Amino acid sequence: MCYPAFNEETGADYNETLAFMERLCGIFKWDIYEKSTIGKKNKDGYHGQLRWYVVILLQWMKGYGLSNIVSKAIENKEEYHGLVQVRFHEWEPYNGTKPHKNFVIADTLEAIEEIVLFRISNYFLKFSEEYKKQHGISGHMDNDWYEYVEYGITNKRRIILQSSGFFSRSIYLYS
Repeated sequence: MCYPAFNEETGADYNETLAFMERLCGIFKWDIYEKSTIGKKNKDGYHGQLRWYVVILLQWMKGYGLSNIVSKAIENKEEYHGLVQVRFHEWEPYNGTKPHKNFVIADTLEAIEEIVLFRISNYFLKFSEEYKKQHGISGHMDNDWYEYVEYGITNKRRIILQSSGFFSRSIYLYS
């Protein structure tokens, strides 16, 4: 098992990434340990939330700014008339009002911070460590998705500059 291929220009294939994440779900037993987030199943038995998190993950690793990620989330709600959570266990159809846009923004920011940068990042760290151990790799590994999530970009030069302290992702977060 390895991370899906990631091209700097085109990113990674959504379906391959979803299949990879489903495999991680089985390995790490997210259905048990992460049942309210990345392991949450919908009525049909699918990991519906995971599908959305994969979209956010791929945008993040591709280096999209927060503004772009949030705009795409709002566009998606407008196009597919999704539901927004207005209170605990209370959902309404998205209607484009300011409060509904704010709910989408809050959900998207929470997905980035709590899910991508914390939960998924930690699982990717464990996977990368085990992959390196199994393949006798010491140091840097090609196509390390943990690194891509950590730095929010796949460009090796930018990763080197960020890890050396020359700049942070925040200078292009809002582009």
